[in-house]
Amino acid sequence: MYCHYAIQENKSFITKKRSLDQAFSHTLREFETFQIKLKWKVDLCSVEILDKSTTQQDTLLQSTISSTIPEQQFDLEKLREEIREEIREEIREEIRQFRDEIREEMYEMCKYFRKEICKEVRKEIRDAVKEINGRRSTNYRS
Repeated sequence: MYCHYAIQENKSFITKKRSLDQAFSHTLREFETFQIKLKWKVDLCSVEILDKSTTQQDTLLQSTISSTIPEQQFDLEKLREEIREEIREEIREEIRQFRDEIREEMYEMCKYFRKEICKEVRKEIRDAVKEINGRRSTNYRS
């Protein structure tokens, strides 16, 4: 009888333990879901705060610029276009400098080749004159 009673108690204990485990698992899942939702809300709030902060910074920048230049309305698109134009001008200037450098190098190369060609032509003329003079001297001897 005692054994039967112990077995019943054990079964009851196991059933209660399973029930508690299930309840704990369910509570744990709910807590994890709550954590995920909370994290999502915190992230969303962070993004909203960041957006508001950025907007506030833009507004502050706008008001600072407007107060520094009261006679001129600050126009972001105009500023962008001015920056683009400055960049284009810098690129044009670099291209001009590059062209000038190329022209200078080409001029120097032409001078060098002209000089070398003149040397070759002079040498050929000297050789031709020597050959002609050599033929004359042979013709006079004969």
